[in-house]
Amino acid sequence: MFVSEALVTPTSQYYIYSPTQEGQKSLLYPLCLGSFSYLPGYSLHRSSYDSFLIMHIKKGSCTLHTPSGNKVLDAGQSVLINCYKPHGYSSSCGWDADWMHFDGTGALEYYNYLCSLSLSDAPVVNAVPMGMDKLLAVFSSGDVNSEAAMSMLITGMLSVFMTDNSHPDIQALAEPDRSVSAVTSYISSNFTKELSVEQLADMVHLSKYYFIRLFKSRTGYTPHEYLIKVRISHAQYLLKNTALTIKEICFASGFASESRFCTCFLNSVGMTPSEYRCGET
Repeated sequence: MFVSEALVTPTSQYYIYSPTQEGQKSLLYPLCLGSFSYLPGYSLHRSSYDSFLIMHIKKGSCTLHTPSGNKVLDAGQSVLINCYKPHGYSSSCGWDADWMHFDGTGALEYYNYLCSLSLSDAPVVNAVPMGMDKLLAVFSSGDVNSEAAMSMLITGMLSVFMTDNSHPDIQALAEPDRSVSAVTSYISSNFTKELSVEQLADMVHLSKYYFIRLFKSRTGYTPHEYLIKVRISHAQYLLKNTALTIKEICFASGFASESRFCTCFLNSVGMTPSEYRCGET
């Protein structure tokens, strides 16, 4: 649809989408998206607009207004805005932008996580949201037929706020997450070995106690709890999909003794390995 809004060029276009009930329950989904050319003097202020917004500045610049203050957005930058809160944007010179209002399952949690990485209520990166052009093309063609595919595209757009390394502040803020990811990946590949917290902390060049705090803040588990969780998950797979004995599964999952394995399994799953294999509750 073409625009009839003041100080937006009439060739600007936007599209509206209404998700299905299933989409609302399970997915991220677009609500409104478009490609606008805003003329000099354009200004918008809202107390609330029930959605989240990704906007990519293609040309010119604008000033974003959020509860934490104002920030200038220049060509090449993208911003994530919580439109449930007061917000606005304006420009004396005008700007061109691709944008998308979206919502859905996990949208708030995703927004909060990205804010924690950037220490901002409106994360900004020097990158193009992956999939924005593709989603606009889908709506332009009128061939909108897969909510799951659209949800994946939106996830891709959000991921740019985690992976952009062109801004030194974002690169520094992402370093703790890369450290934790490196350790979880290592544990997943080496859970049958004897792994100590000291060894894992040394891997990412962190002190033992800072590493434990960091790891738990990012995963919800201490390193030892996460290691046990991975081992138990492996044991569950073997119990359901192989004919190995309980003792064999114990050692194949990285436990040093069968009694320790059974205790950990009971505490984690709520039943013994034998009960789990038989499907008892």
